[in-house]
Amino acid sequence: EIMPSLVGSEMCIRDRGFIFEYSPNDNKSRVIYDFKTSANSPNSPTGGLTEGESGKFYGMTLRGGSLDRGSVFEYDINLNSLKKIWDFSSSKTRGSFFRASNGMLYGLFDDLIEINPKTSLAKSIIRNTSNSENEFIQLSNNDMYVTVGSFIYRFQPKNNTLSRVINFSSFGLGQVRGGLVTTKNGKLYGLSQTGGFRDAGTIFEFIPDSLSISVKVEFGLNSNGYAPKSTMVEVVNGKLIGFTELGGLNKGVISSKAVSYTHLTLPTICSV
Repeated sequence: EIMPSLVGSEMCIRDRGFIFEYSPNDNKSRVIYDFKTSANSPNSPTGGLTEGESGKFYGMTLRGGSLDRGSVFEYDINLNSLKKIWDFSSSKTRGSFFRASNGMLYGLFDDLIEINPKTSLAKSIIRNTSNSENEFIQLSNNDMYVTVGSFIYRFQPKNNTLSRVINFSSFGLGQVRGGLVTTKNGKLYGLSQTGGFRDAGTIFEFIPDSLSISVKVEFGLNSNGYAPKSTMVEVVNGKLIGFTELGGLNKGVISSKAVSYTHLTLPTICSV
């Protein structure tokens, strides 16, 4: 089976970063765009690339822009061209955009930023909010949720309202270092880095209808790992895969061995 190529970005210490293309068919990757070093040009990309309905890709950088605090860019893979569409005012922004059912792209990076792929324009729809490295997820009612530190925020695109709906401390949990995942059963799950048995972290279920949290798994200080730090992924057998920062034999474990993986080596442009 021939699989489509994947596109991503990478930041190098020595260089300004690049966009690469990966082919699963032969497990090879190649650089297709180098970020520029000229004044105000976006560089040092962080997070993933998100494809818009127009077929162009959108991402963000830690540096460049008018204030050299990072920017949002649009990459046209057909023309192999990149342009800046937004300047950040904070130097701590990092993450990826989420493409919603209305075709717009959203990210919570100090401001709640909306990208319209049809016009190639970005704008702030809610200013001075919070900064999340995690992507939104969207439910069938179009409401969107994202984790930010010790909180869950809900964004409603129909009226552009953002509200804090969960404080994890109210449920005896600490910070969440990862996003939420929606499973085939329609439920939402996430990982808290502390809370639960011996304050070692939990797997929790988030119930949007009642705006409540239910702890499903409590990590202990053992070989199963603790202090989970990831966004879980649902695999074909219905299990959720994630990893911990501590525990195990080598300071951290993968929470399930139900999947295999192929190691991808990025282009040697990142070598020092």
